[in-house]
Amino acid sequence: MATDSRSFPEDSDTNVIHEETVSVVAKDLHRVIVVAPTRSGGSYLMRMYESIRPDIPMPLVGFEDEVSEWCNAYVGTHKDVNLVEVNLEVAVYWFDLVFERVVIAYGVSSVPDAPRDVVRIRRFPDVSIGVNKTMGDNSFEADRGHFLSHAAGGELDINLFPQRRELNRGWSSAGKHFRRMEKVAAENPGTFHFHRALYDDDTWIPATLVNTGS
Repeated sequence: MATDSRSFPEDSDTNVIHEETVSVVAKDLHRVIVVAPTRSGGSYLMRMYESIRPDIPMPLVGFEDEVSEWCNAYVGTHKDVNLVEVNLEVAVYWFDLVFERVVIAYGVSSVPDAPRDVVRIRRFPDVSIGVNKTMGDNSFEADRGHFLSHAAGGELDINLFPQRRELNRGWSSAGKHFRRMEKVAAENPGTFHFHRALYDDDTWIPATLVNTGS
């Protein structure tokens, strides 16, 4: 399901590189992202499924090629970007080091290693303040949303972004659909899920979200 994450109606249904270690500095949060070494023809998606089943599900056979096309589209739309592929074993993130934002996140759902770290997440910048400051009259109430939900094994830090509150909390009709999708992934470990963020400016606030339900 593709959703406009900025003007979402309340009631509506250059270069790509691989690096070993990258240090990313946000405005008031320091993060170190460990990136898997350059691949030599291997498939991260195949590695994810090795412990679950002998092969990748047929609908996902061409998914990594599609990811490459999305990355090329992003590079063609936003100049002087610098994409790195971040491998966290059960999830992969394509992250732009220049604009400090996630472009694509995908993985297989898993049982969270630990309860939600409330203290740590509260230390993450207040996204509503940033949205209000950046978007002015077009601003909206935002949550620290997850590209891959925490209940389905999603991380913090790189996995967080400003998400429209009624979508994240399931208040709107499309939000209810979004929450159902997250629930399915959480209740069925090994379920594939993804998010693609589309941007129309140089902020880390997605203009549109494309996800597993699309």
